[in-house]
This record gives sequence, structure tokens and C-alpha cells, in this order.
Amino acid sequence: MIKASAHPTLENFTFKGATDKRFLNGFYRYIRSKVITDLHIFIPPQQFQNTVEDIKKALYLFGIDLGYDLTPRILFLNRLVFAKKADLLKKDSTWKDDYRSVFSQDNFKIYISVDATGSFRTNDSLAHSINHEFIHGISYKEIYISQNNKEWIVTKLGIRRKNRFFILNEAVTELTNIYVINKFWPRFKNTKSLVNFANREISAPNAVFLVNAMFEELVKRSHLSYKDILRKAQVDLLTGSQNTLSLISRFLGKDFIEVLSSSEESKKYDVIFNLNFLVEKSRRLKLVYFEKQLNNYKLSSDVKDILDPTRLL
Repeated sequence: MIKASAHPTLENFTFKGATDKRFLNGFYRYIRSKVITDLHIFIPPQQFQNTVEDIKKALYLFGIDLGYDLTPRILFLNRLVFAKKADLLKKDSTWKDDYRSVFSQDNFKIYISVDATGSFRTNDSLAHSINHEFIHGISYKEIYISQNNKEWIVTKLGIRRKNRFFILNEAVTELTNIYVINKFWPRFKNTKSLVNFANREISAPNAVFLVNAMFEELVKRSHLSYKDILRKAQVDLLTGSQNTLSLISRFLGKDFIEVLSSSEESKKYDVIFNLNFLVEKSRRLKLVYFEKQLNNYKLSSDVKDILDPTRLL
């Protein structure tokens, strides 16, 4: 394996806007101290803590494989908060009933619902969610921070441009999650036994379906492999570059850039349900494979119903 020292270490934060020392020190104190209080916090047993450490090792290998040392960006175990869904719903107004986990860009913590499915979740399900949120944690280049009424406002940029491209960001994050699970988890003692079961669920299935269909159409039109397209998207995720948007604009048209850039909170996933709108666009642009995929769409929480994981490897 290539040594990490052969690759550039991606910085922990690149700040934009006010960057004087006092301002930044205040921001660091804030993200360390801000918590959702009065939660019944679950402490994972040592064996599962070991699993989390192997998840982090797999992400490190993912970064090296792309040419980057992600060490400064991978969150520590103490940034994970395990709690019951009822407590998270009660204490966080942004938490939705169907959420399994959330990466908070306000305090750089990951909140995990231990009973999101109505009963206590299995280790493979928890690990799937943790890996997805860890990828959110490493996927930024710039941090915009401002202060209003003693509250810090943080905007984390990777593929996202502030609140734009939420769908693309979520989909590439989950495609990367599936990729890391299948390629790197088998290499470690505590994650290899979870691979098959972790593939039985998928985060943001609507977004993944849409972007996976786009990537398959790009394969046919650009003569790039699926893996090449995904790697470009993963570099965008880590560095803030725009290779994926350039490919989509060139081969699928600027209309699809507008679809992906939807920023309204209530429409983060709704775009996928407007199938007639998307089918008409794909027919007009003669995107034959994309149109076929849309017509065969069905909502599912199983990875294999959305895509073939081996296409990513």
C-alpha cells in the first residue's frame, strides 16, 4: 500500500469570511461545547467501539486510494452521540421521524438513533449510518462561519454550494458509503462480517436512484467507466471541485444542473417524485437509458433494488 506521506494531507478547515484569531478560537470552543442536553446517551460496548475504529481505518484507505490523507478530517469516537429517537425528536426540532442519523455541521457531531426502526438497531445498521455520516464529516473544503445573537452559523462546502446541490451531495455520499463498505470493510476484522447485512439498507434512496441513473447515462455518453465518474464525484466531495457538474452539464444538459441544485428544504427529495417532469426532459434530450430507469423506478430501502454494488468497484 502507498504510504500516506506520499499524499497531501487535506486540511481540517479552510475558513472564508472573518478569520481573525479571536473569531476562530471562539468557533472552535463552540463546536467542542455545543451539545443537545438532557439526552439519555448510550455508550457503545468496547466491541462496537472497535468496529468504529475499523470504519475509520477503511475511510483512511479510501482517502489514500484517491490520493489524499484524510486523517485530520475523520471524526473521533467522542463526536458520536447515540440516543433514542424520541429524545432526539424532543430535543432537536430539525430531526425527522424517519431519520436514522445526522451529521451536524453546527457542532461537527454525529447523532445516531439507536431505535430508528422501532426496535434497537443491529450493529450492521448502525455501522452503515455511521459510515455515511463520517463521509459527510470528511466531505468539505471550505467553512463559512458567521455569528448572530451569540449563535454561530456554519456552512460546510464540498459538492454542496451552501444550500444548493443537496440531492447530488447526499447521493454521492451514499454511493461512496456503499463503495467503501464493499471495497474496504472486508479488509478489517470488525467490519468484514457486516458487509452483506450493511448492504441491505440504503440512505437517501430517492437521491441515489436519480444520481445512479444519471451516472449510468454518463457512462454511455462520455465513454468513461462508472468507476471513473464516481471517482471524479468523490474528489469533488473532498476538494470542492466541479468535475461532476461539468460532466452532467456537457452530456445531459444544463436543465439537469437546475434539477440537482434545488435548495428548498421541503424539496430536497421531492424532485424524484416528479417523474413525469424528468421523463419528459430525458425524452426531449434523447437520454434513452435514463428514461428507461425512471420508468422502472420503485422506492426501496435495499441497495440491490436501487443499484448493483459491484458497478462501483
